[in-house]
Amino acid sequence: MKKILILLPVLMTFCGCATNQFKDNYNDEGLNILKKIHVKAKIIETTNLQERVLQYADQGYVVLGSSHFEGEWEARIKAKKWAEKIGAPLVIIGSQQTGTQEHRYTLAVPQVNTTYHQGSINTTGYHSGTVNSSAYTYGNIGNSNFNARTYGSGSYSGMSSYNTTYSGTSTSVSTAFVSGAYETAVFEQLAVFMIPKEQVEIMSEYSAEGDFDNLKAEKREEQSL
Repeated sequence: MKKILILLPVLMTFCGCATNQFKDNYNDEGLNILKKIHVKAKIIETTNLQERVLQYADQGYVVLGSSHFEGEWEARIKAKKWAEKIGAPLVIIGSQQTGTQEHRYTLAVPQVNTTYHQGSINTTGYHSGTVNSSAYTYGNIGNSNFNARTYGSGSYSGMSSYNTTYSGTSTSVSTAFVSGAYETAVFEQLAVFMIPKEQVEIMSEYSAEGDFDNLKAEKREEQSL
C-alpha cells in the first residue's frame, strides 16, 4: 500500500472548499437527453461495478457519463447532487483503497499567562516648624490701672509613618505552536451515471456493455499525462 506525504502550511487552517470530484472529473458519453426532467438520483455502492452496470443495462439503462479519480473518500451526496444536475436518476459507484496520505500540521494556540503580585509600601513623613504667641494682661490695683503684653515662641518637630499592603494579578497572552500528524485513506473511485434509454438519443458508439476495466485504465493514463 502506497503512502503519500502532504505537508501543510505552518499555520493550518481547515479548508471548507466546496469542490466536487464527481463533477470535476466527469466524462460525458455524448448522449443527448431528449427531455430533461427533475429526478431524485439513486446511489448504489458496489464491489462489482461492471456487474451492476450490466444488470441495469438489461433493465433499459444506458451510461450517460462517468467520473474516475483517486483521492480521499468523496461524500456520496456530491455524486447525488451532480447526477440530479445532469438528469441521471441512477449512479453506481465502485471504490478500492490504494494507500494513505499523511498530513502534517502546526497549530497556533493562544496561551493566557497569569502573574500574581503582593507586597507592602512604607511611607515616612517628617514635620518641623515654629510657633509664635503673644498675650495681653490688664487690670487695676487700688486706684491704679495697668496693662502688660508678653511674648513667647517655640519650635516643634516630629515624624509619622504609614505601612500599606497590596496584592493582585495581571494577565498577558502569548502564542504556542503545537505540531502533529494524521493519516487519511486514499481511494480509487469510479462512478457511472445512468439514465433510461428512452430518455436519450444515442450519439456515440459507447455501450453499457463496454469493458469498465479498460475505462479505468484509460482514465489513469489521462491523469498521468
